[in-house]
Amino acid sequence: MQKTWVAKRVLVEWMDIAVLTNTEDELKPVQAYTVGWVEVDAKDYITLLTTKYKDLSFSDKISIPKGCITLIKKI
Repeated sequence: MQKTWVAKRVLVEWMDIAVLTNTEDELKPVQAYTVGWVEVDAKDYITLLTTKYKDLSFSDKISIPKGCITLIKKI
């Protein structure tokens, strides 16, 4: 059974894409950290709501492909 994270506040550690243009410098993906409330826990991605207002409404969303995620931790 797959663990669901919906409605939980989590820390997601994930590898983000890095981009440099017009250079031959070495480039690697970077470790990223996002905190938020899980809105969607789909097979291939997770969507977090990252801002919660005093009236309990939300804004600011990010969807992260699960293949990029290195850790999800309830906080």
